[in-house]
Amino acid sequence: MDHLDDDSLSHDAPSHDAPSHDAPSHDAPSHDAPSHDAPSHDAPSREDTHTLMNEVLPAPTMPQGPFGGATPRRRAMQKMERLLSFAATGAAIGGCSTSGGRTSEPTVDIPATDGGGAVVAVGTNTASPPPKDTGATLPPPEPSIGYAVVDPMPPPATCAGVAPTVKATATWKQDKGRWVVELALGKPGFTGSSYVVGQAPTAYGGKVVNLKVGADAVAMTVEPTAGSTSIGVQVAVQCAPGTSHLDLNLDLSAGPKAGAKLAPSLYDRW
Repeated sequence: MDHLDDDSLSHDAPSHDAPSHDAPSHDAPSHDAPSHDAPSHDAPSREDTHTLMNEVLPAPTMPQGPFGGATPRRRAMQKMERLLSFAATGAAIGGCSTSGGRTSEPTVDIPATDGGGAVVAVGTNTASPPPKDTGATLPPPEPSIGYAVVDPMPPPATCAGVAPTVKATATWKQDKGRWVVELALGKPGFTGSSYVVGQAPTAYGGKVVNLKVGADAVAMTVEPTAGSTSIGVQVAVQCAPGTSHLDLNLDLSAGPKAGAKLAPSLYDRW
C-alpha cells in the first residue's frame, strides 16, 4: 500500500488544550480612604465680615404741630399758655353758678403774652379788643410801709426776772371828792436792778396825779378814768443788760371803797 503522504495521513491530534484555569481576577477592593477634604480656612471675603453700621440719623426738621416753627422759648411760653387756659377752663366749669333757674358761666380773661393788648375769654375762644383809653387818671398809690404785722409780739424783756422780786401795794382813797388809787413799789430784789429816776411812769385807764420816783422805791397816785374797770402803770427799770419796764395792772371792777386793798399784778416788759 502506498504509503500515504505523511501530510495527508497526519491526524493532528485534537487540540486538547487544557482549559485555562487562570484564577479569576479578584481584584481587591480599593480601600483608599475616602477623600475628606479639609475645610478651607481661607480668610473670609470682605462681604462676609461683620462690622458696625454707622448710625443713621434723620435729617433735622422743624417741629410740626401747634408749637412748630417757633423758638424754644416761644414754644415753652405757648405750652404754659395752654396749661393756664386749661386751668382757667377747669376753674370756670367748677365755678358755674345758677341764678334764677339759669346757669351762668363765669368768664376768665387771660392776657396775651406776645405783647398784644387783646384778651381771650375762656369759653368763647374769641379775642376782645383792648380797652379804650378814656383819659381818666388813677389816684397815685399810697406809700408802702414795707410790711405790716397783725397783733405783733413785743420783744422780750431785757431785765426779765425783776417783777417777781418787787413788792407792790394798792389802796383806794378819796381825795378832794374824787376816788384815787395810791400805789407803792418796793425795792427790786433782782441783782443789780433799780428804777430809772429820770423817766416818769406812764398810766393807761387813768392819769398820774402825784409821783415820787427813787432808785429803790416808787410812790404814785392814779385817778382812774370815769367808767374804767382797770388801770395799768408802766415803770422803767434798769439792770446790767440794759433797760426795760415793769408793768402793774389793777382790777377795779369791784368799785371804789375807802381803804380797800387791791391786788396788783406785775409783769416784766420790754
